[in-house]
Amino acid sequence: MKPYINLFTGICLALAPIFLCGMDGCSPTDEADPAVFVSASPADGSTLQESATIVATFDAPPSGLNVQVPAGVTFSVAGSVVTITGGFQPGPLSLVLTWDDGATVLNYTVPRVEDRYDGDSIIFEQGGTIYEGRVLEGVSEDEVLVRLTDGSDEVVNVNDIAGTLIEDHADLEVIVKLLGDRDKGEKMRRGIITAVYDNGVRKIEIDAIDFVDGRRGWPDVPPIRFVHEDTHFNDGGYLTLDEFADIIFNGGDSSAFVLLRPDVFGFR
Repeated sequence: MKPYINLFTGICLALAPIFLCGMDGCSPTDEADPAVFVSASPADGSTLQESATIVATFDAPPSGLNVQVPAGVTFSVAGSVVTITGGFQPGPLSLVLTWDDGATVLNYTVPRVEDRYDGDSIIFEQGGTIYEGRVLEGVSEDEVLVRLTDGSDEVVNVNDIAGTLIEDHADLEVIVKLLGDRDKGEKMRRGIITAVYDNGVRKIEIDAIDFVDGRRGWPDVPPIRFVHEDTHFNDGGYLTLDEFADIIFNGGDSSAFVLLRPDVFGFR
């Protein structure tokens, strides 16, 4: 009987380590798989804005992760996702991610943003049409985002900007007269200068129209004219204050009596 007991005891002792390791789920050779970098958004090689956010994804939480970031840039880790947040500085951007199981490098380009026109009221020309708006922000080294007068937004190349508003120009609120549209039976248009731009362009809102048959009309929605200060009156321009003064004081051509400034001359 004793030999059978010894044999049973020996078998139990031999199987005990295997049973115990099975319960603990452990084995000298059973180690977790290394974390592997999967992707980044925006993708490696992309162009970033200065305030962009980069999200790097791993197939498992990366142990001991570190990101070499420049000043002003932060990163955080949540499970298998790493979030890197700017401000990034204009120029090439290289981010080195290292963790216990490996390393990867993400390369980006951060464009220099145009800021000369931020907040300025501008006019610009595209396809022969003059547009007006206010610059919201620069979006690249040579483009700005503009809010147009109709409420829409448009990205404009700075080379298309024709002028910026002069807020306190002396000609604001000056009443002027321009040649009318003969095809519409107009003789003369009267308007007020409501904006002046640094390239010499005046924005004129038409408040009255004289017709060749003697009628006068007052449009419900004032038409807008953009006229350069050097445009000859016979070409549809208007007379400047200096030209008007030349008529009054130096005996110029009285037929060009077309600019009125009530606060100076008392005319209406």
